[in-house]
Amino acid sequence: MSFAVGTIGSTSSPPRFVVDASVAVKWSLRDEADTEAADRVLEDFRRGRMALIAPNQIRYEAPSAIRNAVRIGRETPDRGKVSIATFLGLEIPIVDDDLLIEAGYDVALRFGCSLYDGLYVALA
Repeated sequence: MSFAVGTIGSTSSPPRFVVDASVAVKWSLRDEADTEAADRVLEDFRRGRMALIAPNQIRYEAPSAIRNAVRIGRETPDRGKVSIATFLGLEIPIVDDDLLIEAGYDVALRFGCSLYDGLYVALA
């Protein structure tokens, strides 16, 4: 499970963490490992004890993982549609700008990871 390496924001507001799609998917796909830990993150977010932020690609990565679960029979098409709507309804603040892409590229080169993973790390 991936979590931010640091928080963003002032000390008077709840801590803000970068949430990875692998965590968000666990909120819907209950046969994933570590769903209890992911559920605690979601509960803290919903109760305002934690703020979440993510790069824009989470809006595609999480629904894509849900779609793949439907494709292989882990989830029904109707449940998949509800899961995607529920995820989008969380309205996790999204960062989508060119500077993040450039920083994510640098991170990906430095650590030998995908650009997608680099975006999460750069945002953190």
